[in-house]
Amino acid sequence: MNQKIEIQPQNTIQNYIDEISISNSVTSKYSMSMTRVQWRIWLLATFGKFFEGMIVFMMGLTLPLLTLQFHLTELQKGVISSSILFGILIGASALGGLSDLYGRKKMFIIEMALLSICLIGMATSQSYLSILVFNFGIGLALGCDYPTAHLMISESIPSKNRGKLVLGAFAFQSIGVLLGILTGIFVLTYVNDINAWRLMYIIALIPSLAITIARFFIPESAHWLLSKNRKADAETSLKRLLHRSQQSSMPIEETPCDDVELSSWLHGYKRLFKEKYRAKTILASVPWFIQDLGTYGIGIFTPVILASVLDPHQATGGDALQNTIANTIYLAKGTCSY
Repeated sequence: MNQKIEIQPQNTIQNYIDEISISNSVTSKYSMSMTRVQWRIWLLATFGKFFEGMIVFMMGLTLPLLTLQFHLTELQKGVISSSILFGILIGASALGGLSDLYGRKKMFIIEMALLSICLIGMATSQSYLSILVFNFGIGLALGCDYPTAHLMISESIPSKNRGKLVLGAFAFQSIGVLLGILTGIFVLTYVNDINAWRLMYIIALIPSLAITIARFFIPESAHWLLSKNRKADAETSLKRLLHRSQQSSMPIEETPCDDVELSSWLHGYKRLFKEKYRAKTILASVPWFIQDLGTYGIGIFTPVILASVLDPHQATGGDALQNTIANTIYLAKGTCSY
């Protein structure tokens, strides 16, 4: 016998999200389902990891053509390849907290808009310096999206689904890596031109613009709105998230967090290394650091590493451009197989 669950007059935001709230009109059974808006937020949040995998690892395929076109030295190649990672570092550590100040949704949009602008800049770059600046900007946008995207997921979905959906978002990095390599193979196979690398960034730009626009059409985090003492806005956002009628009652009762000031946010990192949190900080960060040594330190330069291990294909009777493209395609296929 099914028992109807009534929403209590006073409730917290997370309790509403966690409630068994969607009724199947055919069987009249209640199930813990996610609304379309919740799934939309999760999908839009996964694209940060997707673009990270696609663009960061695509750099290994564009580097040979960049080297040929701009006559890069070994030092310049290293600086360009690492600039996107340095941007991710700064974006995640220094800018990620801006969503606490200005809102999850606003930063969610700004990050992807910045990524799109920098992709346009990369595709139109005419010098080593401009490539360096825009590549750093791409990393800045991706790094800033790290904490914001995970907050959007965590604050919008039921608690029981949180762990698997956050991990699911990380899985999109692998999809991005694969698609980035396949994009490189496709472009270099059919575009026999030194500017073929520009087309790779244009291809990445198309979904980036689409995701930027789509992020305008999701609700702000009700948790964040309540932390700013905007209770009416939080209730409206929660109704939209859970697909409730705007006329229905959904009162929330939750103690608002203290307002976040820029000075307290900048000094908040010190708390992570106090005795209470030190062990947790180390256990969370050190394994991630070790993982990224292999993921990025080796991943970006996989084509270069393979070139020193495998016997690269040499185009016969061709010029330097044809040889470079042929070798890059060969190594990209080897990377994909690897």
